[in-house]
Amino acid sequence: MILKNLFRNKTGENIQEFIRANKRHWRDIKGSSSNGYILMLFKNSVTNYVLAPRTVKSIEEETGCLPLAILNSFSFLFDSKKKIYQSFNINNFIYYKNYFYNISDIIKSFYLAIRFFWRRRSVDDLLKLEFKGIYIGDLVYDTILRNNAGLYTIDKIKWTYFKYFFIAYFQTIIYEKIFQRYDIKYIFCGLLIFIKWGIPARVADKHGAVVLIAKKNLMKNYKGLDVSEGQYRPRESDVNFLKKSEKVEADVDRYMSERFSGSIAEVDAMRSFKGKAGYDKKKLCETLGIEKDKPIVFIMAHAFSDGPHHSPTENLLFRDYYIWLVETIKYASRIKTVNWVVKPHPMSFKYKEEGAVEKLVALYGNANIHLAPGDFSTKNIKDFAHAIVTVQGKAALEFGCFGIPSVVASLAPYSGYGLAVEPKIKEEYFGILKNIGSISKLSKEQIKTAKVLSAIMFIYSRTDDALVHDLPTFRSEKEEEKWKHFYAVIKSYDRSRDGMYLRIKDLINLNFYKKYEYYEDKKNTGNYSGARRL
Repeated sequence: MILKNLFRNKTGENIQEFIRANKRHWRDIKGSSSNGYILMLFKNSVTNYVLAPRTVKSIEEETGCLPLAILNSFSFLFDSKKKIYQSFNINNFIYYKNYFYNISDIIKSFYLAIRFFWRRRSVDDLLKLEFKGIYIGDLVYDTILRNNAGLYTIDKIKWTYFKYFFIAYFQTIIYEKIFQRYDIKYIFCGLLIFIKWGIPARVADKHGAVVLIAKKNLMKNYKGLDVSEGQYRPRESDVNFLKKSEKVEADVDRYMSERFSGSIAEVDAMRSFKGKAGYDKKKLCETLGIEKDKPIVFIMAHAFSDGPHHSPTENLLFRDYYIWLVETIKYASRIKTVNWVVKPHPMSFKYKEEGAVEKLVALYGNANIHLAPGDFSTKNIKDFAHAIVTVQGKAALEFGCFGIPSVVASLAPYSGYGLAVEPKIKEEYFGILKNIGSISKLSKEQIKTAKVLSAIMFIYSRTDDALVHDLPTFRSEKEEEKWKHFYAVIKSYDRSRDGMYLRIKDLINLNFYKKYEYYEDKKNTGNYSGARRL
């Protein structure tokens, strides 16, 4: 195994070229441990090896803190990633697997996992599971769903899940030790869900470190916020600031026009809109064989294994996305005054869930529950939908911009802004479904709010990235081609002109939307492509 790791971590020629060219860009940035550390987690992808250190260097330059990178290896093993990080002048490392030497921690984690099973805990107990002052049960739950294809909900605790409990306990112990040893002020994360990302983020929050997410399509600073809240949920101060802007509505109108045409280079948009057929209400009714005089309500399914606990568990009306859809279809089947159309999630293929929604409709639906046609363009929803129902999907924002009301079953990114109907308990949720035919279209003020929130989620939170701007899409086996790209870009790189590097500084100072310019990328698609700091 050691020899295999040594071979796998060999530094290729393209990586060596990148390292030599990259070193000159970062020599002048010198943080100090006296100001605290910036913890950078590991993620095994070529792109992350370049983008994560760049992000951390921006934080270092702005705060004076010293980067501290975690390597997923033992200290005695050669790791090419270490050389890559060192080319960014990052020279302080934690060797994650060194913590595996501590037999007492392994035994303790094993004992805690056994004890959970021995007490015959229920799924509800799992979701409430807490260790060392942080909740870990929801992270275990979502990790089990993600790593077991075809598993969409957990109805009982099985021994096959034991390893996830062990890993969660063990990882919590490891990160507790890291935060006790180092004065960490910031932690840079790629995600905040699942065991791998959620536990270090929550341990960091417990110890007073600021949790940051920074990537091309999303940036968030959790300072002063609940680290368990959804990553797309904006700060109220940002919403209020953008409400005063005169250009937000025009930007959103143009963006939505391009998004609905399928010309936006985003996978979910292309799968929802590009190459799909146009349907008006008459055509849809004829295709599905439904009555034209009844309102049409769309049930927007989620990808079941896509981390259903983006929101704190106590703010979810149902245990997960699967249970929500089953219970919603069952109840909607009894409401004959409405035509219910279920729309599978456009990214279900990514999670190997094709056909799962169709099976639920066939199993639990009655004559008034219909599947959207396979060639149905989601953009048509704005033209004749009476309402949509979702847990916390983006569709509520998309179609809220056109006055379509929504009913949500969680603390969604847009909750609390008067945009969606937000039942607090299941009984209230079902009561709203029962009377959904009387729900009103959104007012002008609500539509304006929807556009502001859409601007944040779809437009202004996205940033031009000088390092990946023209990066082609490669298959995983073509990593060397990516290194060729990064080497070509880094030779002429100028961080003072890198919009991502500069906006991270604004993010740290909670000034993310105060200085922005939204622009068109005429070179490639002619579409809006991101925001640039002024």
